[in-house]
Amino acid sequence: NQGSSWLKASVSVKAYDQFSLVFEAQKGSSFTGDISIDDISFSSSCCKDWSKESSSSIKNTFSLGTQVVRGKDWTWQNQDGGPGAIGNVSNVLSSTNWVSVSWYNNHNNSYRMGNNGKYDLYLLNDTPAKTISACSANTNFDKGNKGVWIRSTSDNFDWTVKSGSTSSIGTGPTADHTTGTSAGYYIYIETSSVGVGSNAILNSPLLQAPAADSCSLSFWYHMYGGTIGTLNVNLTTTTGSTRTIWTKSGQQGNQWFKGTTTAIPKSTGNFYISFEAIKGASYTGDIALDDITFAPSCCGASGCQVLYNFGKTKADFQSWWNERKDDIDWNLQKGSTSSSLTGPSADHT
Repeated sequence: NQGSSWLKASVSVKAYDQFSLVFEAQKGSSFTGDISIDDISFSSSCCKDWSKESSSSIKNTFSLGTQVVRGKDWTWQNQDGGPGAIGNVSNVLSSTNWVSVSWYNNHNNSYRMGNNGKYDLYLLNDTPAKTISACSANTNFDKGNKGVWIRSTSDNFDWTVKSGSTSSIGTGPTADHTTGTSAGYYIYIETSSVGVGSNAILNSPLLQAPAADSCSLSFWYHMYGGTIGTLNVNLTTTTGSTRTIWTKSGQQGNQWFKGTTTAIPKSTGNFYISFEAIKGASYTGDIALDDITFAPSCCGASGCQVLYNFGKTKADFQSWWNERKDDIDWNLQKGSTSSSLTGPSADHT
């Protein structure tokens, strides 16, 4: 028993490679044994001092899709979603030393990485998480965001996360594919306010090389409307080579259809996937996507988060997860725990 107040603990970490930390709690002899943690924070020495790095080093390290969190010079309030929120680099370092980031709360902006000697970002990991398993990119958009997928900054307009019907009559779905109801989410292009031939691109982070030659990507698409354009799925390798692995054009009817790409062999190496939607002749050209899923054969083997307080505005574990081989799970809680005479009455933050 340590008393009915929050206490601060610190531990020294010595590691010479990437590492993970585990919080293990063991139950005592009875029900009055609740243990809580909050405000997990790494010291600044865990994170590289980017002011000592060259512009070329920063540009190479903060590559497209690299996961980041707010850094030491952050002055942008909660536009990232709050302390501990994670974003993906959506455009690499500019000539004026700004990096564009797409946050998981759907906010996009540019941040200083050397501009006027200010550094707004840290890497999520002390060494960059340059690749993720393809299966980590599976999503049904039902958290109301794009997950790890990134809006391109080299297209003409953006994909939008949506529930229910799109805003134009005679085009687009009335519900998502996953649930078939207005409670579910999908992603789509709204074509009523952009020019003919305009494109919207959704990029994956850099994905690990397929584990087998039978790797493929499946997804559900909705292409209903009198002036539907084109939907392409493109694959780009780390050498810069791009090829289209699936394409469809024109009106397909008012329903969801399943699409499956051609095989992505192991010899591809690490790769990016992009969904490109191109507007047709008029506003009845909304194209929607849902349930993006990589085959298990795509998924090979698979830090430094500055702060996580388990959600002032949204309760989730973010980049922490429950171990499957233990006996019970950590629970997210607000206010008092369910047992009397044990546990906190409020969070620490």
